[in-house]
Amino acid sequence: MEQITVSDLIQYSVGLDDNWEFDKLFFDEENQRVDVHISHSGDSLVCPETGEYGMRYDHRKLRSWRHLDLLQFTCFIPCRIPRTKSSAGVRTSKVP
Repeated sequence: MEQITVSDLIQYSVGLDDNWEFDKLFFDEENQRVDVHISHSGDSLVCPETGEYGMRYDHRKLRSWRHLDLLQFTCFIPCRIPRTKSSAGVRTSKVP
């Protein structure tokens, strides 16, 4: 059996590829909730509309979405999603 870190487990559970990274985890035992904060790890992004590579334009305000539960805890993913500038204009990147 391979030994992994908590960070590796979170990245795998949430489905993060090399373009996204796990930042921090907030655990609220009383409300049975876990918040997994992630961020984009690089400047090069793919436009969701055209599929062409573009550069980071900026970030949207912090958003949060529900993910599958982690064990018995409700899991949310807060993230400032980057926006890409390409020939289609400025578009919000796809999230994992």
